[in-house]
This record gives sequence, C-alpha cells and structure tokens, in this order.
Amino acid sequence: AKNREWIEFGSSLNMEVIAVLMAKDKAEFDGKFQQAHASLARVEAQLGSGPFFNGPAFSLVDAAYAPLLQRVAILQQLYQVDLLADLPKLQSWWDALATRDSVRQSAVPELDQLYLDAVHKAGGYLATRG
Repeated sequence: AKNREWIEFGSSLNMEVIAVLMAKDKAEFDGKFQQAHASLARVEAQLGSGPFFNGPAFSLVDAAYAPLLQRVAILQQLYQVDLLADLPKLQSWWDALATRDSVRQSAVPELDQLYLDAVHKAGGYLATRG
C-alpha cells in the first residue's frame, strides 16, 4: 500500500515538473520550481539507505520514478535547473537508477532533443534561457 501511494504521488509530481517546464515567466517559474522542489523533498524524506526506494532491491516504485528523475536530470543538463539541489538521497537514487540497463534503454536515444524541442515549443521562460 505504501508503494502504491508513492507511485501515485510520483504521478502528481510529474505534473509539477512539467509545470516548471511550461512556466511562462520567471515569477511563475520560481513558484513552480519551489512547489516541485518541496514535493521532491517529501520523497527525499521517505528514502532510506538505498540504493533504491525500498532498499537494495529494485521495485515498481523505482520503475515508476525513473522517467520522472530522468527528465529532472535532463532539465539540469540542458538548463541548469537543479530540482535535486539539497536532496542528496534523491540524487543518489537517480544515480543508482541511471546505471541500470532497463532504465537507460527505457527512453528513445533522442529524448534530450525531444525535451529541448518541447521547451522551445512551449515558448515559456526556459525557452528564453537556452
């Protein structure tokens, strides 16, 4: 039940990250960033010693969060938007997920470019930064 709850929370968190991506101006971006960061901090508080959500074994929660954390990493790489700042357990969790073949192979190779295109198509604040 706990895992199902956190998977559902991850779905809403994904929408918060998309809202950061789509923010139309700096004020909206800052507000959406803070909201997403606060939600990520809630996840951080649930993480133990890792490397995965429930400890040493990869689980459905890990599979559910991998795409979200992958996109958070892309925002960091392309726009220096660090939603994982001051969240070392989340960063370690992403680092562990990113080494798995199943995670690396779960997205198309051109995902970074597709994400960049989506940001520019949205025409918001991030598009003016990159």
